[in-house]
Amino acid sequence: MLRSLNSGVAGLRNHQERLDTIGNNIANVNTAGFKADRVTFEEAFNQTLESATAPNDRGGTNPQQIGLGMNIGSMDTIHTQGSLENTGRRTDLAIEGDGFFTVNDGESDYFTRVGNFGVDSDGNLVSQSTGYKVQGYQVDEDGGIDTDEMGDIEVPLGDVVSPKATENVSYRGNLDSKTEEEDSVTTTVDVYDALGGKHTIDVTFTKQEGNEWEVEFSYEDENGNQETVEADDNLTFDNNGEIKDGEIANLNLDLGDDVEDLEIEFDLSNITQYSDGDGNSTVEGTVEDGRQQGDLEDFGINAAGVVTGIYSNGETRELGQITMADFSNPAGLNKEGSGLYTPSQNSGEPRFGIAGSGGRGEIRPGALEMSNVDMSQEFTDMIVTQRGFQANSRTISTGDEVLQELVNLK
Repeated sequence: MLRSLNSGVAGLRNHQERLDTIGNNIANVNTAGFKADRVTFEEAFNQTLESATAPNDRGGTNPQQIGLGMNIGSMDTIHTQGSLENTGRRTDLAIEGDGFFTVNDGESDYFTRVGNFGVDSDGNLVSQSTGYKVQGYQVDEDGGIDTDEMGDIEVPLGDVVSPKATENVSYRGNLDSKTEEEDSVTTTVDVYDALGGKHTIDVTFTKQEGNEWEVEFSYEDENGNQETVEADDNLTFDNNGEIKDGEIANLNLDLGDDVEDLEIEFDLSNITQYSDGDGNSTVEGTVEDGRQQGDLEDFGINAAGVVTGIYSNGETRELGQITMADFSNPAGLNKEGSGLYTPSQNSGEPRFGIAGSGGRGEIRPGALEMSNVDMSQEFTDMIVTQRGFQANSRTISTGDEVLQELVNLK
């Protein structure tokens, strides 16, 4: 009789644990990045009253066993994808697929699916919930992403990028072969000196006899006087319209004593000489380097997690790349609250990489992943759990009545 009472008590206790889990799931139905838990039951130990026997002169017999109730078999975290909700905030990031963001409290790494990030007063990209710093790959000396170095992602708004002198300008396009001699085509490019000063250069192509074009550069000197310099070689094409000579032109701009002279190489090798039928020439110059001083004014984050700074001089630079971590067994992670996880002995060690690679999901900027709690399933489980609780309480009350009858036999 005591076995039935103990089984009923175990049933009450374990169904209460399941009800607690369901209640927690429902409470977090609108919690960003929350992953629902579930409780499964298993049969407890069985007491053997009589063992099985093998067939001999008589037939074999089955074992006689009495179950001793039930236990909690597992408490699992369900790491299925939650729906994505657009927020419009550039620092809100959602993961579509597998993986976790990495944040650090100054001592240890934590892992999370909650991407409600922001920038603190020191320019660190941080979790708005905890203040922990978002981790990612850093930028090397050449401005590229160094996947061997992880650290805090920083967005130093107001940071200044120094000016740089222009050294290379490239031209592409077509000079119409039907152009009359001494007719010209003029284009304009803006270049920068070492102090960030802007200088406008007019590049003029003048048709000569045959398949040759004279190239001239015009600019203002430090006194505001117009200077014109002719390229050393004419631009020469063969009979197929392909460039034959003069593809490189060098220009030295004397800017006075207050700033270094500009030495610029003009690459004209991508210019052709065909006829478009209308007599139009279309050539355009592109400044390959050089810049004014710029202040970091804005930034953006793309689907690969690359944080790009936008400067006042129009330049963009990579500031870092948010890393993603995945695990062999995400269900084995320890929950630490606030949507944070830490590795356990059964989760495996984190494998770091970039979004969209190695089975990791992609980052969706301007969105948050919502809870994956299924309300209809939770309410169904609640009803089933309630009935199980009631049935186990009935086992206890019935056992109590039988014991009372035994007491009354005396």
